[in-house]
Amino acid sequence: MVDLPSFYRRNDIDEFLDWEMKVDQIFASHHIEEERKVFMATHSFQGIAWTTLMKDPKVQIGYWNE
Repeated sequence: MVDLPSFYRRNDIDEFLDWEMKVDQIFASHHIEEERKVFMATHSFQGIAWTTLMKDPKVQIGYWNE
């Protein structure tokens, strides 16, 4: 099983970019299939990040690079 760092959607863009870079490195090192990346990343969302994702039905992200 691959553990990803949690993301809480703070307003600091540098913090998000750090999180994204760590997740990209984990995906690459574990050879995660493209179809699983969004599923795995969104399950690492916590707090306001998860709440925001669940409240917006227009959010339809299918691939990690989107």
